[in-house]
Amino acid sequence: VGWATATGDLRPAHFFGTHLMQAAPAGGWAADRFGWRWPVLWVVLASAAWTGLAVYMFVQALGGRPFLPF
Repeated sequence: VGWATATGDLRPAHFFGTHLMQAAPAGGWAADRFGWRWPVLWVVLASAAWTGLAVYMFVQALGGRPFLPF
């Protein structure tokens, strides 16, 4: 994907943040469609975890650390 492996790169955080906006509604639809208990809670928890990951990667990139240090 061309992400930097030696320095910080903002593209991984952007990638995960953008796909969260697509996955959260799909997860909500799936939770409702398959009759999970408390579907809103599941979507909120999953979105919070995914947002935390994107924020962590953003802060890591601003600190100059690579996403995958090879």
